[in-house]
Amino acid sequence: MFSAPLSTLATSVNHSAEAEANIRRQRKETYTEPLRPKGKKFSKEEMEDFKEFMMNFYKTIYKRRDECSQLCAEYPDTIGKYCKELVPKQISYEEFWQRYFYRCDVDNINNEWNRRTLEETSELEQQLVSSVTDSVQGVTNFIKSAVGGLQEDADTNKMAASSKEAEIEENKADAPIKQDAALERTKTVSEEEILFSSPGEKDAHSTSVGSNEEKFHDPLFSGISLKKTAANSEVSLRRSRKATYLEPIQRDDKLYTNEQLTEMNEFVIHFHETFQTRSEEFHLILQKHPRTVGHFYGELVPDHMTPDEFWLRYFYRCDADRIALEWERQQTARKEQLLAHKDQLNQSLRKSVSGATQLFKSALTFGGSQKKDDTTNGKQPPQND
Repeated sequence: MFSAPLSTLATSVNHSAEAEANIRRQRKETYTEPLRPKGKKFSKEEMEDFKEFMMNFYKTIYKRRDECSQLCAEYPDTIGKYCKELVPKQISYEEFWQRYFYRCDVDNINNEWNRRTLEETSELEQQLVSSVTDSVQGVTNFIKSAVGGLQEDADTNKMAASSKEAEIEENKADAPIKQDAALERTKTVSEEEILFSSPGEKDAHSTSVGSNEEKFHDPLFSGISLKKTAANSEVSLRRSRKATYLEPIQRDDKLYTNEQLTEMNEFVIHFHETFQTRSEEFHLILQKHPRTVGHFYGELVPDHMTPDEFWLRYFYRCDADRIALEWERQQTARKEQLLAHKDQLNQSLRKSVSGATQLFKSALTFGGSQKKDDTTNGKQPPQND
């Protein structure tokens, strides 16, 4: 959707769409950059989503003036600031809100990320499938050529043998003399020389069944500064949600890995060991964030939970380093999924090449047995005069 650096951020860190919306909201290019920059190509899916958005936007924008005013009041340092600065001196009222809603809507951001993930996976699949197809086609062509050569040699042998028999029948009187002379001049061509008339054919076979693995390119970028910015934005969002303090850190409806459970237990133990010594830290946080942490503390403690429950959930969910680690795990899991998919396609390639190799061996066996049958039936191989 954005050129740079916004699109880079969207693919580099797997953070929540709300955190991404908060980051975009703070950037001036969110409002100044056109939705369709010159020279940029859009996929069919992007164009369909864009057209649908524009139709709905112009149907509702003039009914949403109160919503737009509330957004300016809620975010005076970002939306409110840029609206006063840009409208109507640089851009129109419609352009400003068109760009904001298109780029900062959570559903639109999720759709953008999902579409990009599908494009990356599809591109990887196409590369690997192309490698499989080229390899199998090369082996198949080589086998066809080899089988055709064997059949041509067999037909030539039969014709030469028939011609030789007719000549012997026609010249019975001097047949022994002619056979002795012919045997002296004949050089038997080995079976391998008939099959591989040139060394290049052998090289073509070994090359066609060789490894076709493409170097895997990691599409994910892990910029430290971007992660830090995104993690801090996520902390701000979580701090303002009531669910941050209400939900237990270990939910019954969610599955956890052994690593996650171990880390969770270690955090709880360390928290309770240091809880009594952190009262001053708690007091500073309540003073620094009166509209979020302070508000929920006054509302929930002690009627709905104890102070240690409140702070346990706050520090577990609102620590920027912990959030960055959580995203790192998600990023690693996504890489592992892509690599597993790549391995599956490589296994399919190996099976295809193995089947083609078996077919090639069968062709060689057929050629050898055909020559053996001709010799057993009393037919002589072709002789060179």
